[in-house]
Amino acid sequence: MGLVPQVEQIDWSFPVTVAECVGMARARGWRTPWITRAERVEICEVLERLGLEGLGHRHIRDLSGGQQQRVFLARALFTKAEVIFLDEPTSGLDVRTRHDVLHLLDELNQQGLDDRVDNPRFERDRRAFAEDRVPEHPRYRGRFA
Repeated sequence: MGLVPQVEQIDWSFPVTVAECVGMARARGWRTPWITRAERVEICEVLERLGLEGLGHRHIRDLSGGQQQRVFLARALFTKAEVIFLDEPTSGLDVRTRHDVLHLLDELNQQGLDDRVDNPRFERDRRAFAEDRVPEHPRYRGRFA
């Protein structure tokens, strides 16, 4: 089981890089508390899959909102979970980034990943995405096609 928390609940000043943040998702025994070489390769693969290649060395607070959301999705994928629980995965994101996250989740669903989302607005956005349109909002009308 994987979990993607609300980004508002994260302490962005915590001293951790993107790769370390993803690597902390797996439980470790007392004999191997550090990320192994094989896990480092896996982390790079997960980051690349989510469009975050080359950002593993950066501090998580230095990323955009969409990138931060994808880091926590990468954490959930790194656990090799079959089901991922997402707590308001598009809250605080702009319309374009929200659309990108929906697209990514749709791709993962097609690859067999099951997700459970806690956010009624998300389901409306997902339906809009399925119809290949950006969710309606007067402020964004006509900006995205």
